[in-house]
Amino acid sequence: MKVFIVSVGIILMQLTALVFHSDLTAYNNSKYMLKMLAEECAAGSAVNADADAFNEGNIVFGEESRAYTDGLVAYANAYYPVFRDGTVYVESYDATDSAADLYVAVELCYTRDTDYFRLPLINVTQIIHASKYEYLQIDE
Repeated sequence: MKVFIVSVGIILMQLTALVFHSDLTAYNNSKYMLKMLAEECAAGSAVNADADAFNEGNIVFGEESRAYTDGLVAYANAYYPVFRDGTVYVESYDATDSAADLYVAVELCYTRDTDYFRLPLINVTQIIHASKYEYLQIDE
C-alpha cells in the first residue's frame, strides 16, 4: 500500500509539472510575439515620418505613424494564432518630434479571456510590453 501511495504522489507531481510547463510555454510564446509586435510598431512608426517635413530637414510624426501601429495591431488580432484567445490593443502611443527629443514610444497590452495557467497558484490574464525608438542627434 505504501508503494501505491508513493507512486500516485509521484504521478501527480509529474502531471502538475507537465501542465505547468505547457502553460508556461504558451505564456512565453505570447510574451515573445507581443515583444516582436511592439518593436515592429515602434520601428515602423519611426520610419513613417512625414516625407515633406523630412525634405525640409525636420522629422515630424504624423497620422501615418499612428495608422501604421493601429493597422499592425489589427492584423495581429486577426491573423496571429498566438493571440486567438484574447485581444491586443495599444495602451499608449507617444510620438514626440520636438527639437530636443525625437522618439516614438508604443506600449501594447494583450488581455486574454481566460487565465494562462490552469493551476490555481498563478493568475495571469494580461501581458504588457513597451518599446521606444529614438533619434539621437550628434553634435559636431
